[in-house]
Amino acid sequence: MGKKVSVENFAIIDTSCLIYLWKLELLQKLVIRYRIVYIPKYVKEEFTRKGKIKRRFQEFLQNYNIFLKICDVENFYDVQLLYDKRRNPKARIDRGEAEVIIQAREHGISNVLINDTKGENIAKSHTLSVKNIFDILEDFEKNGFIENVETEIQKLGLKKNKFIERNKNGQT
Repeated sequence: MGKKVSVENFAIIDTSCLIYLWKLELLQKLVIRYRIVYIPKYVKEEFTRKGKIKRRFQEFLQNYNIFLKICDVENFYDVQLLYDKRRNPKARIDRGEAEVIIQAREHGISNVLINDTKGENIAKSHTLSVKNIFDILEDFEKNGFIENVETEIQKLGLKKNKFIERNKNGQT
């Protein structure tokens, strides 16, 4: 019998976290926390819709293919139940977050990087461990990869208060 690989230090990332880390040139720093970060195929497609970024991102993936992996969903019906309002009128999240959640479940991965409150809540209801961009940047700050979270949040044009308020309310 083959050696079972531990997936506790694996993660799956959604589009907004991918965009933010790309803009800050910090995506490769995820390797300090995760052995492998999976990018759902749809998330990659959504992220690379613009021509220039598509080529640059493909080159980036080739350089970091040891730890950044593109993955595809096995059960697309489950994904549709989370995002497709025709199949489920109560669907509240986008396809990217839905693929992250279902792929995490399919691969037995508990860590997801999602930056949407509704997506975070649904991921938690699936007993997944969720980190948003603020949590990721806090990890980077603690490990000395960035000077401070506030500066990076400002570069993105986000409001730190939004994240602090969400964390206080228990909605990471």
